[in-house]
Amino acid sequence: MSSAPPLVAASDLSPGVSLVTACMNRNGNLIRAISSWLAHPQVSEIVIVDWSSGVPVANDLARAGISDPRIRIARAYDETRWILSYAFNIGFRLARFDQVLKCDADIVLDTGYFDKNRLEQGRFIAGKWRNAGAGQQFVNGVFHLHTSDLMRVNGFNEYITTYGWDDDDLYDRLVQDGVTRQDVAPATVSHLDHEDVARLNDRGVERQNAWTDLDDKTMFKIRTNRFIATIMPRWKTGLPMRPYDRSPAQDGTLTLRRGKGTVHEVPAHIAARARQLAAYELVSW
Repeated sequence: MSSAPPLVAASDLSPGVSLVTACMNRNGNLIRAISSWLAHPQVSEIVIVDWSSGVPVANDLARAGISDPRIRIARAYDETRWILSYAFNIGFRLARFDQVLKCDADIVLDTGYFDKNRLEQGRFIAGKWRNAGAGQQFVNGVFHLHTSDLMRVNGFNEYITTYGWDDDDLYDRLVQDGVTRQDVAPATVSHLDHEDVARLNDRGVERQNAWTDLDDKTMFKIRTNRFIATIMPRWKTGLPMRPYDRSPAQDGTLTLRRGKGTVHEVPAHIAARARQLAAYELVSW
């Protein structure tokens, strides 16, 4: 087995768009959304990171009769919980084209997406929850940018391993690096409705207390990660992403498992302080 590659050199990228997605047990949403991606000839490839889904993504795509040479699947084994930053950074490392369009597995692209969202040099396009319609706040995580810009800021911040603030942290670092943010054109991306179970905790009443009540609030998770990103050193090029060993693709699917090497993690005392600060903030509100 060999280690998952770093982000490729800009000189090795071909002109085109790598649509990168990742999911864990959201195969139904992916099947509903992927036809809207495949409908665009501008999409050169679709990189799907299957994050240890109970039923492999490849199996469900096959059952649904979805097949296209642009689809590439990498399945990460032995992952017990969803970690967006790790999963998508794998997808970014596998991208082969000079633009990346990041979509969650429940994002639908309108037929006019590429006509209404022209990516210029020095810019990136991103969803904004404040501009989204009712129930569409999750389009905040959609972004389209030059792969070279994504390389320069080193992808998602791997200090963030729970829900929230991952996309805003990336957008902040892009802007600080001199890339101008452009809002995605209205109505060109939409979010599929589904139960938000991945963001909630399932506890019995006897285990509830003030901290668990906070843990069940998405805003608490978001603000905790914002403090983590603020306290920890800046995530930047030169900090290696979590290593993964890969086996040759079988039936079109690349196999990935966590490898050995440098891993950047948040010390427990900083994570605790971030939670405390987020709690103070929410209580003051």
